[in-house]
Amino acid sequence: MVDEAKEKPVFTVRSGRVKAAVWANRITDTETGEIRTRHNVSLTSSYKDKDGNWHESKCSFWLDQCLPASAVLTEVFNKYCLEYGTP
Repeated sequence: MVDEAKEKPVFTVRSGRVKAAVWANRITDTETGEIRTRHNVSLTSSYKDKDGNWHESKCSFWLDQCLPASAVLTEVFNKYCLEYGTP
């Protein structure tokens, strides 16, 4: 994957304390030797610790995993709301 400290994302989207950044990755096809671009998404959640210091938690997905991840997160949220009520 791209060294995100040196590269800039293709674009970012933010909702509250959650941010998604799309990154372009140059990869070489092992069969053809062709260089192409594949994109991944880093999802970052910002939070404060007990001392009031900000931190980030991050995970990454290939772009083609975004819709399945969204479906799973929606299902988790819905199950939580049915069991415990809206957070």
